[in-house]
Order: sequence, then C-alpha cells, then structure tokens
Amino acid sequence: MKSIVFKNVYFTYDKKPGTPATNGLTFEVNRGSVFGLLGPNGSGKTTAVKLLLGILSPDSGFISIAELDPLRDWRKIRSFIGFVPQETSLYPELTGFQNLEFHCAMYLNTMKGFKDKVNTILKLVDLHHRSREKVRTYSGGMKRRLAIGRALLHDPEIIILDEPTLGVDVQGSHKIWEYIKGLAEKGKTVIVTTNVMSEADFLCDNLLIIDNGTNIAMGTVDELKSSIGKKEIIIRKKPSLDDVFLHYTGRNLRD
Repeated sequence: MKSIVFKNVYFTYDKKPGTPATNGLTFEVNRGSVFGLLGPNGSGKTTAVKLLLGILSPDSGFISIAELDPLRDWRKIRSFIGFVPQETSLYPELTGFQNLEFHCAMYLNTMKGFKDKVNTILKLVDLHHRSREKVRTYSGGMKRRLAIGRALLHDPEIIILDEPTLGVDVQGSHKIWEYIKGLAEKGKTVIVTTNVMSEADFLCDNLLIIDNGTNIAMGTVDELKSSIGKKEIIIRKKPSLDDVFLHYTGRNLRD
C-alpha cells in the first residue's frame, strides 16, 4: 500500500518566472518503510516536505497522503502525521516535561491521561531522567530527541523528519537513528530528508536523490551503489553513498 504519492509536482515561489523549487518531482512511499530524500542545499527537499504537509500549494501535479489531499483534507491528515522540522522550536525556559505538556494542550483532543502519555514518550527518547530540567540545559542531541518525542505524542502513522540529526554529535545521531529504525519496525512510515550519507545508508529502505527540484536517481541503497562505475569511487574499494551522491549531483559547492 502506498502511504504517499507525489506525482509530477511543480511549484515556484511567488509564482515568478524562473527555476521551479520542485520541477516535476515524482516519488511514492510504501507504508511501513523509511524513505530518504537526498539532495544538495537548495535542491527542493524542504519545499517537498511543505507541499506534503499542505503548507504550500503546488502549481500543478498530484499529491496524496493515505489517499487524502493535503490541502482539502489537511485537518484529518495532520491528525496522523508527526513532523520534526530542522528548527526544533522548543521552549528553552520550560522543562522537557512542560514542553510536551504544552504540546498536548495545543494539539490533543483531550488532556485525559496526558501525564502518563508524556512520561511514556520521555522514556522512549531516553529523557525521563532530565524531564524536570529546563530545555536550555539540554545538548543538541537531547533537544532533537525531545522534538521527535513531541511529534510522537499523538501516535502518528506517518513521521516526517527534516534533517533529524542536524547539529548532533555521533553518539546522539546513532541514538536518534535507533529510534527511527524502531518506528519503522512498528509499522510507521517515515520520510527523512538529510545531507548525511551515513544516515541515509543506515536508515533508508529507498532513496530519492533530487537536484534543482527534480528526480535525479531513485532506488534502494544497494541499487544506487551498483549504478555507478568504478571510476567514480574515491579511494575505497567499494562504492559508498557519498560516491553515489557526488556522481549524480556533482562536486561544485552549493550555497
């Protein structure tokens, strides 16, 4: 079953002439899988996420989430989607518990049993021992884990993570990866945008590399690695996802 369909989608900011932010972008995401959206800075990854969430309206093309329209059915869709943006948008002067309590008050239909729900999430993301401390004292990895926990409070079926380990150290990144893998094992559908190739390699069942808002290459990690020639491999005997990414997007620096 396809959880998400994104077909031939075009979108240009401010409807001005120029290069579209998404230029015929097309992909499908199977239920219960981890799908990686890769691309250089400015390639259209975050725009694609905003289109999926109904924050932006496409100029043309077709988007569906669980056979629903992100614009027309936004209220229903947001009831079963969890989203973690690049900026965690946590309240630094509130404790970890209070941040999740505030989210419950804003987004859940009832506060009945919210304390048990919050404590369960804090244990899940391994922050229960720091739950009464202010978030400004948390490390970057702790803040990212709390943001993921916040997105899980309503037990969503689909989780969208926009660069989930941005600014997180190696230990914290691996901890977050383990949580994401666990979500997929429980049947959740996960979309991850990332510039970290080791993250994509570890997490994703299928990958799409995009550039200038359009499809460049798509497949499993192994399929993409086998798609490039040996001359593209840097130093290593076997191709890495870095080799694949550079092969398809080039070596020029991006803003």
